Amino acid sequence: MRLALHIGIFAYRISRNEHPVNGKEDINLKLKDLPKRTSRITFIVLAALWIMFEEWVWDSIMAVMEKIGRLKIMNRFDVFLVKLNSHLLLSFFLFPLFIMIPAKIYGLYLIADGKAVRGILIFVLAKGLITAIITRLFLSRKIN
Repeated sequence: MRLALHIGIFAYRISRNEHPVNGKEDINLKLKDLPKRTSRITFIVLAALWIMFEEWVWDSIMAVMEKIGRLKIMNRFDVFLVKLNSHLLLSFFLFPLFIMIPAKIYGLYLIADGKAVRGILIFVLAKGLITAIITRLFLSRKIN
């Protein structure tokens, strides 16, 4: 959250930037740079919003993963992960990647087909699910 605030402050400072030419402000220079500055500010604000959204999703995922981690089957899975060879465990980290690529392609197909809400929903759900799986794998191996 703090990073998103700094990005917002940075965007504000960019928007207030003046271009002196020979000690005077040149209005043509300001108008010429307006689309560039506006698009830059827009992308910075969007990046700040995306970072805040990911922080919120991360906190939500961690809360859900904590509840799922209390299940007996997850405890057995953690024991299984600890016993695995490191190279075999690496293949477990690659598995979610192979799930996410087709999900993104399908999401793009839906967006191109005019079903933008469904396509975006597929993107967000796939990212959330894959992040949860990778986090679980990482934390299981790191703790033990």
